[in-house]
Amino acid sequence: MSENGLLKNINIVDLLLNADTENLERPSTIVELKRLSTIFGQEFKVMCRALTISKDEEIQNTCLKIDENMKTDIDLPEMQMLTIIEGVCDLDGKLLFKNKELMDKFKAPTPKELARKLLLPGEITNLYRILQDVMGYGKNAVIEEVKKLIGTDTRTTIMYYYWKKKGIRPSLFYAMDKGELKLIEAFFALEIEEEVEKMKHGYGVCPLTGGGM
Repeated sequence: MSENGLLKNINIVDLLLNADTENLERPSTIVELKRLSTIFGQEFKVMCRALTISKDEEIQNTCLKIDENMKTDIDLPEMQMLTIIEGVCDLDGKLLFKNKELMDKFKAPTPKELARKLLLPGEITNLYRILQDVMGYGKNAVIEEVKKLIGTDTRTTIMYYYWKKKGIRPSLFYAMDKGELKLIEAFFALEIEEEVEKMKHGYGVCPLTGGGM
């Protein structure tokens, strides 16, 4: 028995064979949309339920854009919208934005239009983030991983620098070809050298931390 009360050294195959499969159903969480609660005069709660792996992959593939030069980019607003359509349910577990009666009531020809009629942009983003957490893409895990990469992984360090100092989104780097990335790495190295030289003379700042020497 471990310190947290769990059994140790149990074969995971045995665990799975003896598992209650209901416990392996897609996880979910209940969320209140307070603006809508205020409008309707009672709690307006929805269920955010994890998407299946195949549905999540389908959405990612749909939102991946590749141009004639083979540059790639992700249509994030579309990804957020498609994710909440497939993940936000009523409390009975039925997909909210695919409800035909609601679509008729609000004169919305598609689930996407229904979501736009009911939700604000920020609410769509927040529901998307909640779904990401439910599906195991926990933001805390991502944050810690990125922290480890900054300063040790060249590309992550460069993306962090240009996002912090220049406002350039990381997605632009993923859309670049290898030649462009090589140029960016060279520019970054040159800028670092220039700032370090300034710091030696007492008037430069560290490009990443903003501090001096």
